[in-house]
Amino acid sequence: MRAKIDIALVREGKLHIQGWAFGRDPETPVKLSVQGRQGETREFSYEEVERETVSEAYFPKYEEENGKKIKRKLGFSIDTPYELSKGERVELLLEVDHQLRRFAFDDKKIESFNSHAHKKMEKFLALFQWETVEAVKDTLKKGGLSALWHKSVRKLKSIEEDYDYNEWYKKRERSEWKSFRDKERKFGRIPCFFPL
Repeated sequence: MRAKIDIALVREGKLHIQGWAFGRDPETPVKLSVQGRQGETREFSYEEVERETVSEAYFPKYEEENGKKIKRKLGFSIDTPYELSKGERVELLLEVDHQLRRFAFDDKKIESFNSHAHKKMEKFLALFQWETVEAVKDTLKKGGLSALWHKSVRKLKSIEEDYDYNEWYKKRERSEWKSFRDKERKFGRIPCFFPL
């Protein structure tokens, strides 16, 4: 069984989870369920999502070998009620081919999952795939060692220079509030009167 969570965020009182999962045969349906902290079953809405990139990456010759495309959508999108700062914990359970995978979510994990550092690490780890080895071979054949070096440096720089707007805004907002408080301490509060 292969499975990955791409998105986990809380919006409008719901935990929104997107990802993909499949067993040995991509046509075998994956059973999904959501549990709370005590193991109680939680209500959730579920939708299958088309994930062509996953199909192409893991089953590139499926159509040649089987004479048909994969009918089942490999991705999923789940919404379940969730409130931040209430100490909630949610587990997503995926089962296929008698294998069970658990993904646990709480406030801390959701925040770290959506952090820029986590996204950078995901991009970096994505380089360690078989497709990367094939791309390295092609680059070496076409441009030699120099081309491989320049391409690698460009790729690593793009991962490092990528930034997240939300994290930047939070830092900026905190620093602006701190400078406002410092000015208030230095000059005191200035009363303002408006004529009626």
